Amino acid sequence: MNHRKYQRELIMRENKSNPELKFRSTERDYKYISRITGRYAGLSLVFLTAGIVLWIVMDIIFDACIDSWKADPELNDSSYMWNILIYV
Repeated sequence: MNHRKYQRELIMRENKSNPELKFRSTERDYKYISRITGRYAGLSLVFLTAGIVLWIVMDIIFDACIDSWKADPELNDSSYMWNILIYV
């Protein structure tokens, strides 16, 4: 049992100094980081696009309905506007 443990430790020491294994490990890490970075970049692009679309749609809705709201000062309250945004 001790002999196997010693062999395993010896192989591990050899693997640490092996440049080919170091290169493979570094390449694997680089590919993983590239894949994760691409995934998060895509997600941020999706969220940015969704935010811009939502902003444009809300701007159109508020521009279409703002005349009736400005006539009534009670409806022009910022908390009322915030509640409308939350429900939309």
